[in-house]
Amino acid sequence: GPGAVIRVSEATRTAVAVRDGAALDALEVRANEQAEAARVARLRAVIGRLRRTEASVAFQRSLLRAQAAAADDAYSAGNFAYGSTPFATWQGLVSVPAIQTAVSRAAPGALGGPWHVLVVGSSIGWLCAYVSLGAGARSLGYELLAPLHQEASTALQGEPLVALRQGDILGAPHEAFGGASAVVLASQCWDEALHREVCRRVRDECALGTVLIDYVPHTGARGAAAPGAEGRALQLVCTHHGPVSWEPRLAFSILEVRAAGG
Repeated sequence: GPGAVIRVSEATRTAVAVRDGAALDALEVRANEQAEAARVARLRAVIGRLRRTEASVAFQRSLLRAQAAAADDAYSAGNFAYGSTPFATWQGLVSVPAIQTAVSRAAPGALGGPWHVLVVGSSIGWLCAYVSLGAGARSLGYELLAPLHQEASTALQGEPLVALRQGDILGAPHEAFGGASAVVLASQCWDEALHREVCRRVRDECALGTVLIDYVPHTGARGAAAPGAEGRALQLVCTHHGPVSWEPRLAFSILEVRAAGG
């Protein structure tokens, strides 16, 4: 899984930059309005900034200090491992036909704008940038580690579609879940009890049809198939594989909030 510090070879960094550059170029070609083109240019700049941040010694030192301090709290040290998802991987993920179909059925977000995506484990801002600058949707990011939240806040300062919160997602108000059209869980290193409780809140508090993208397989103990409030269930739609910083072929789970048996 992700590690305490970021150890990525220069060759890997270069390969990721090339793939992300091609994905950004493709997005730029499809931009049909000046505002969309400006968003893509901003996304390109933010991605470059975040790459430099995660490679910096100062950031890695602050991350190590925060991880050591956080491990004394309610969660195990593994919860605070760091990893990142390349933009090209994200674009491949959200382009899966099953996700596009689920997205077309999902209800608009209740917090303003046609779409609102809750990102749990928003780190230094990668996924919120992809959602808001790449797709023009509103994003709400929750991150427990203060240094990561601070980096995200700096990188995405002034972005009207992005809202960032520093704190435990289990303490988030109902509106964080109830207002979401989609939820992303960067859950690859979470304690099982934490993952189960967040999935329960998605299942019981999000609108029917809400799309869930989870960074762990939904099988066995990690599954959340048991019906919940009002007979609701998280139903697996498909699994998609893609490279991330810690794994060449991560299995992403794509689920929907549905009425049990629906």
